[in-house]
Amino acid sequence: MICPDLGLTMDALEVILAALGVILTALVIGIAILTWWGYRDLKQAAIQKATEVAVDEVKKYLEMADDQAKSPDRLISKIADAVDDLSEYMAMSKVQETRPPQSNQEGEKVKR
Repeated sequence: MICPDLGLTMDALEVILAALGVILTALVIGIAILTWWGYRDLKQAAIQKATEVAVDEVKKYLEMADDQAKSPDRLISKIADAVDDLSEYMAMSKVQETRPPQSNQEGEKVKR
């Protein structure tokens, strides 16, 4: 005989196999419920994160739009600063042109 005699009748074996089928079915249903529950939580977390990212992006866009709305004032201010710097540079260059040249002895001292 291939199968050793365990003292089980065919009726007992059928009951054991039926119970095993019920247990496996319950296990699969439990896994399906846990999967659905995890999916629902994951979906809620994804929606919440997407909402946070969308709000951050809208805030960045509004700040950028606000900066662009103020940009003509900022541009005018930068141009005015550049003109002031240029006028100071021109005034300094005129002062240097009117200054007498250094003597050769002073120039040689600096070189050494």
